[in-house]
Amino acid sequence: TAAAFEAAGWARATGEGAAVVVTAGPGATAAVTGIVNASLERIPMIVIAGDVAWSATGGRLAQDSGPEGVALEELFAKSTRAQVRIARPESASSQALAALDAACAHDRPGPALVVVPMQHGAAMTAPARTSRVRGARRLDPIDREAVREAAEILAGARRPLLVLGAGARRHAEAMRRRVDAIDVPFVTTPGGKGVVSEAHPRSLRHGGLAASAWARAYTAEGVDGCVVLGSDLDDASIGPTRYVAPEGKLVHVDLDARVFHRNLPTALGVVADIADFAEALRELWMLEGHWNGGAARAGRSMKAETPAFTRPAQPSPEGTIAPHDAILELEAALPDAMFCSDIGEHMLFALHYLTARSAAGFHIQLSLGSMGAGIATAIGLARGAPDRSVVCIAGDGCMQMMGSELRVARNERLPIGFSVFNDARYNMGHHGMMQLYGRARAWEAGTT
Repeated sequence: TAAAFEAAGWARATGEGAAVVVTAGPGATAAVTGIVNASLERIPMIVIAGDVAWSATGGRLAQDSGPEGVALEELFAKSTRAQVRIARPESASSQALAALDAACAHDRPGPALVVVPMQHGAAMTAPARTSRVRGARRLDPIDREAVREAAEILAGARRPLLVLGAGARRHAEAMRRRVDAIDVPFVTTPGGKGVVSEAHPRSLRHGGLAASAWARAYTAEGVDGCVVLGSDLDDASIGPTRYVAPEGKLVHVDLDARVFHRNLPTALGVVADIADFAEALRELWMLEGHWNGGAARAGRSMKAETPAFTRPAQPSPEGTIAPHDAILELEAALPDAMFCSDIGEHMLFALHYLTARSAAGFHIQLSLGSMGAGIATAIGLARGAPDRSVVCIAGDGCMQMMGSELRVARNERLPIGFSVFNDARYNMGHHGMMQLYGRARAWEAGTT
């Protein structure tokens, strides 16, 4: 599991597909959580799983991962883009390349499974050559009428908004050009935090889970025109910041049409490459001289009157440090570090108080929300970007689940700072039970 999360971090840092190698049986089944996470986060990854030599012949062996055993291909069918079992040693390279192409597909990247039975993995073969175009993708033309409609909705809105989701992370440069050219306030979802610098003059920081005070204030007035780029608009992406008012119009752009009309009413759903659509929108906006000065002024006025984030009213008890102060001090001490948040109550403070200035500057894998993911992801980030320091913000529960990976960080001499928020219990679980049931089990672990 840790290896899969670490591979996801490496892919985030490098922009390349990552590889995870696991043994037959429990090696593959233990990686399920990390592989499902990569599928939801659309992270290209090859999972190379071993298998016993006789798994396809009906023989009964321990850790049989073939069709009469664990049946890895069936187990991973929902969470991988392709499932390939090496048929013979001579075809191994071409079959692996086919899986790699599926994992790195432009329209739906994610993990792909390659199963290598032991007798094939140990065999000697002659070198094989396969001619293919790396990174090839089908370039469908952008629907110009959809682009025009999106531009007109933003230009005509009294209170327009642009939302950048996790799917925009791979296109950070295109997103920056887009927001530089168009005078419309923008927010990111938690997964997209940092796609464009939160120090940008039109940034309202992030919406959704633990949303910024700016995003809350702006959306509370009712957004009448919104364009969403690369988000599935799940509950964590929307949260208290509803991106369109009941009478407003929302244009939703994504590579997966299944996310349209789910949690917010959608005036127009557009299946398109995020970067291509954003660039076409920028070009049309500049060519036709669209301008929404009222929206720009409203955004500036709101930011001038509202603090960037909220602080708890109560000071820290003597001998302790409040979570928000810990986050701000970490950022002040390491302003150029890559920050990586694990999953738990601490992530709410990281999302709200950290100022992400680039896509590389902040990472969270929230689609599955697996505790311990951030600890392992930080190791992958450090391996993929060895010239950058990494700060992992984790909780004591996360450290209980994945703390053994610190040995990997130590052995590899990786420049990672692990900041552990110790509330001596699973605090989100505690508060969730109090909210739902009015009581919670006593599960305090102590502070020592």
